[in-house]
Amino acid sequence: MTNKRAALKSIFLLSLFFSLFACGGGDDLNDINKGEQPEKIAPQEVIELENYSGDLAIDVISKPVITYNPDDGVTNIVVQFVPRTAPGAFPLTPEQVIVGFKFDDELIGPETHYESTPQELAFNINFGLVLDASYSMIVKNSDSETDAFTPMLSAARTSVQKGVDIWENRAGSFNFKTLWFESFLYYGVDNENHVWSANDITTIPKPVDKTFTKLFAALDFMLEKIALEKQENTQNIVLLFSDGFDNYSHFDNSQSEELDDTPLVTSSGAEYLKLGSTTKTLADVVQRINGMENLTVHVIGLGDESSISVEDLKEISTAGRGLYLENPDNDSILDLFSRVTQEFTTIQSHGLKRSFPSGQHKFTLTVKNKSGQGQTEYSFDFVTGENEVKILE
Repeated sequence: MTNKRAALKSIFLLSLFFSLFACGGGDDLNDINKGEQPEKIAPQEVIELENYSGDLAIDVISKPVITYNPDDGVTNIVVQFVPRTAPGAFPLTPEQVIVGFKFDDELIGPETHYESTPQELAFNINFGLVLDASYSMIVKNSDSETDAFTPMLSAARTSVQKGVDIWENRAGSFNFKTLWFESFLYYGVDNENHVWSANDITTIPKPVDKTFTKLFAALDFMLEKIALEKQENTQNIVLLFSDGFDNYSHFDNSQSEELDDTPLVTSSGAEYLKLGSTTKTLADVVQRINGMENLTVHVIGLGDESSISVEDLKEISTAGRGLYLENPDNDSILDLFSRVTQEFTTIQSHGLKRSFPSGQHKFTLTVKNKSGQGQTEYSFDFVTGENEVKILE
C-alpha cells in the first residue's frame, strides 16, 4: 500500500508540471498571469525538470523599474520575472536557466555594465493564508470521517517556512498573515511577547460542529489587510484553501454576541481575534481583487464538483491571475501547497546599470535553459537622460 501511494503521488506531482495553466504572461502588464485553467489534474508524460531542455517562457510579474542618476549619467533597470516551461506552465528555478541582456538588440557582456546592488534588486513578499476551518474539514458525512484539516495546517506551515528560509538569503523581506474561517473569521495577530511563526500555524484550533462557511467574507478581509500594506516593491500573494461552498457570507454577524475584543490564544501562545463580518458576495471579492496592484490569488479546492464551488473558486483565481488547483485526495494537500509555493519562490530579480546617450533605447531580457537548446526573450522600449526617464508602453 505504501509503494502504491508513493507511485500515485509521483504521478500527481508530474501532472502538476504541465496541466496547470493559470499564470500565462502577455505583452499587456495588466493581464500578466491570466490564462486558461484546468478543471482538474490528470497524469501527464514524465520529464526531467532538473535537466530541462525544452521550450521556455518569461512571465514578468510587475512593471520593470527604471531610474537615472544625473551625477554619473547611469541608468538602472530592474526586472522581476518567473521563467517557465511554457506560458502559464511550470516555473523553473534560477539554477535551471541562464539570464542575459541586450541593449538596442545587441547582446552585451558583463564588462560593459554593472550589476544592480542588492538593495536595488530587493523585493518583498506578503503571503496571506486564508484557510477553511469549517467542520467539513474533519467530517465529510455520517458514514465516514476524514481529517483534511491537520494536513492542511502542516502544508501551510511548510509553505511559509520555505518562504522564510529563502528570504533569509535574499534582499527584501518575507511576511505572512494567517486567517482561518467558518461561521466567523479568525485572524492571527502579533504582540510584543509573541510574533506568529510558521510553527504556530499547526496550533490553530480544530473545527467544531455546527459551523458554516464564510469564504467570501474571509478572502475579502485578508485582501483588505494586505491592501493596507504600502511597502514599495512588494508582491502580494494570497492562498485560499477550501473544501466546500460559501454558505454564510450573505449573513451579517459583525455585531454577534459571540464576539469579544479579547484576543484568543493557540496552544503555542500565538494570539488571534475572533471576528464577524458584514454581508459579502463573490462580486465584492472580485471587485476588490481588480482594484489591487501586484496581487496574485491562488486557490486550492479540495474535492470535486459535488463538494466544492468550482466555478466560484475559478472566478476568484482568474481575477487574481493565479493558479486554480483541484484534487479530492487528502494525501495530495502538501503537493498542492508546494505547487503554489513554487510560484513565488522562483521569482527572479535582475538589474543592471549602464550609461546611455539621452533618448530612446530598447532593453531585452534573454532566458535560455542550461542545455542551451531553448531561448526566449522579453523586450521593452525606454527613454532615459537628464530630461526624462520612463518605460514606454
